[in-house]
Amino acid sequence: MIIIDNSPNSYQFQPENGIPCTSWYDDPTDNELMAFAPALKMLSNPLIEDVRPIVLESVRGNVFNADYCFQICEKIIQHKKDQPIPKELEQSNASIKVESARESNFKPEISRREYEPSPREHSPSNGKSQPK
Repeated sequence: MIIIDNSPNSYQFQPENGIPCTSWYDDPTDNELMAFAPALKMLSNPLIEDVRPIVLESVRGNVFNADYCFQICEKIIQHKKDQPIPKELEQSNASIKVESARESNFKPEISRREYEPSPREHSPSNGKSQPK
């Protein structure tokens, strides 16, 4: 979880989850969150297991360094991609591949009727189905 707020008080008890932003009042040109977007997207990568140390490292003096956050995430993701798959997982992945190959040949018979809309329409006014 990440808290983005202009007031450090909103995340004072979870500073490792807090990303500070500047205050804005009636500023249609404000695009600070857009500048955060690449770093936030990197933080959402499944290979990033815990955002807290990265967020904590990326905030200095109540300023979020989105570029630095992005770089940290990039390094973590690259490091995890370079790691060999443990033998236990490698074997379980092999069995999953075999199962999925078997399943790909399976084509169930599905009647067209299952995909066609019902000839009746739901009427929100009285809650009863009525013919079209």
